[in-house]
Amino acid sequence: MAGKTVRIIIADSLEDLSPENLDKFRVRLRERKDDARIRRAHVEGKSPLELADLLVERFTRDRAVSVAVELLRAMGCSEVAKEL
Repeated sequence: MAGKTVRIIIADSLEDLSPENLDKFRVRLRERKDDARIRRAHVEGKSPLELADLLVERFTRDRAVSVAVELLRAMGCSEVAKEL
C-alpha cells in the first residue's frame, strides 16, 4: 500500500462491497451516533471515493479508517474490514 492515501485505501475497500452492502454502509454511516452527524443527501448515490472523501473530511484522516472498519464489522463485512 505504499504511496496510497487514506482516502484511496478506504475507497478501494468500499469498492469491494456489493451494491447492497455499499447501501448498508451508507445507511450505517448516516445513523452512526457521533458528534459528526451526516445527512442523507451527503451519502445517497455517492461513489466509494466520494464516501471516502466524506469520511476523511468528517472524521479526520486519523479516525476515518477506524470509523469505516467499525461500520464494516457491524454490517458483517469482517473480511473487508480486516483488509482495511
